Amino acid sequence: MFEEMLTKIMENNILLMLAIILLVLLIIFVLKKLFKWVFGLLFIAALGLVILYFTTDDPRGVIEEAIDKSEETVKEVQKKAKQVSNDIDNLKDKVEEKLPAK
Repeated sequence: MFEEMLTKIMENNILLMLAIILLVLLIIFVLKKLFKWVFGLLFIAALGLVILYFTTDDPRGVIEEAIDKSEETVKEVQKKAKQVSNDIDNLKDKVEEKLPAK
């Protein structure tokens, strides 16, 4: 059915031109929508940066402070993960000692 429709379109020049025009219009429509979304997101990001710049005394300091806090948090999480890993290893050894030998 689909193949028959494609053959009819390919054989008839008017239908072929109509299909090409519809395809071009569809591509233009999709690109316009995509452009609007990208422009909207860029506008929102720029607005956020402007608000951050004008509402804080030291925007660069605020950003650096946030980065420092996140680095400290990552280091703490790494320490806790190592501690938990060691605890699990110790518990595993204790359980293996209590299990009968095979």
